Amino acid sequence: MQGGTPQRVGRYEILGRLASGGMAEVLLGRLQGPHGFERPVVIKRILPHLAVESGVVEMFLDEARLIANLRHPNLIHVLELGREGDDLFIAMEFLEGESVAGLSRRLAAHDELLDFDLAAHVIAEACAGLHAAHEATSTDGRRLEIVHRDISPENLFITYGGAVHVIDFGIATTKDRISRTEAGRVRGKFGYLSPEQLRSKPLDRRVDIFAIGVTLLELAAGRRVYRRPSHAETMMAILEDPTPRLSEFRSGSPEELDAICARAMQKSPHDRFQTASSMRKDLLSFVRKRTDADLTESLAALMRRLFADRVAEKAELLRRVGQGVPVESLPPAEVDLEVDPYAATMLDPRELATTKLAQAVSVTGKAPRGAGRLLWPVLGVAGAIATGFVAVHLWSAPVVAPVDGSSTPVPLAATESAPEPALPSPSATQRTSADVALPGDAGPRPGAAVGRAAATKPARPASGRPGATPAPPPTVW
Repeated sequence: MQGGTPQRVGRYEILGRLASGGMAEVLLGRLQGPHGFERPVVIKRILPHLAVESGVVEMFLDEARLIANLRHPNLIHVLELGREGDDLFIAMEFLEGESVAGLSRRLAAHDELLDFDLAAHVIAEACAGLHAAHEATSTDGRRLEIVHRDISPENLFITYGGAVHVIDFGIATTKDRISRTEAGRVRGKFGYLSPEQLRSKPLDRRVDIFAIGVTLLELAAGRRVYRRPSHAETMMAILEDPTPRLSEFRSGSPEELDAICARAMQKSPHDRFQTASSMRKDLLSFVRKRTDADLTESLAALMRRLFADRVAEKAELLRRVGQGVPVESLPPAEVDLEVDPYAATMLDPRELATTKLAQAVSVTGKAPRGAGRLLWPVLGVAGAIATGFVAVHLWSAPVVAPVDGSSTPVPLAATESAPEPALPSPSATQRTSADVALPGDAGPRPGAAVGRAAATKPARPASGRPGATPAPPPTVW
């Protein structure tokens, strides 16, 4: 067991530490009962040296009271809020699976993109849990007016059985919350903060709609939407740049899904979906028009294929927990941290250059001044790149990864003009093309162009800070 980890917290035997943050740590525990009963649980405990600070305790109690009121299949379930001596802790259900951020990293490691139907399904399920939180009431029937404030790929969790959960309500706000955010202080992950959060305006459930819209676009596109070199530039992009479109990042994107992403990410909250339920309704309508497949089972099959190593590790751990065998070590809470899931694909440079000019003409009705002078050098560089690009294309053709257990990949269509068929068993689509950024571009815009080959992606740090890695999800493993 790691140094400093307690042997027991309350009635739970502690098996090891899953994660540790600035104010709390997350532990894997075992609840033992009569007649050999054993149950794994997750314990979130205030760090001992902070247990005497009233502000930290208030925030912790706020989170415990909030999630204790939530009962929904797509939300994490609380078993107990307890105190023993100086230990203040929350016991929660144990979930076997990975965060959406972890899924994105593993897809990138396999050079795959998630099927559009599965991306829509994941977010539709998350919307169901989010709507339940938004509509939650106290025991006397009063609306709690919960706002999560930290929806992101790290805080959406997918089990190996294909269930989707919204997790970590640690910075959520409610009408009855004891602790308050200081004026001018913004909480949440910068790439998912709504314009009104950045402007310190009053918040309601629609900030979560914005964040889950960003998450949907990223999951479908396979790259970050608001990645910029600094927090200040990220904030300005959210506040000032036009609303991103899925079609700008991945070619062949369905118009209906593109429109759903765009509506969720509107800068004015009045122009977004007004509830997570209405967004879920549109996502389900989109999926039903495309496939009759059981997407929960398709998602489960994808998770089991991509994380076969993790499934086996955790099955062995649970076997030990169930038999009362000592557990010497735990698998890491997150894997593939060295992989950047968003160092993703984009259009061929020639296609991108002509697309930029076409967009400018479509907006103004004429080519921008100097466009001819600018376009030819760009096309010259693109032509040089294309010389090697064609060789790569001839060497390796993109494929669709199957989920039916077969090992034979299915070739993609050779052109982009053919309509995209509805896959009977949606899975993950092969990534294509390489990162390219033109002068003046806000960032690479992947196209996943069908018929183009995957190229080696440059390694990037897992976050904007050199050598930094994303924090593991705080309540799951």
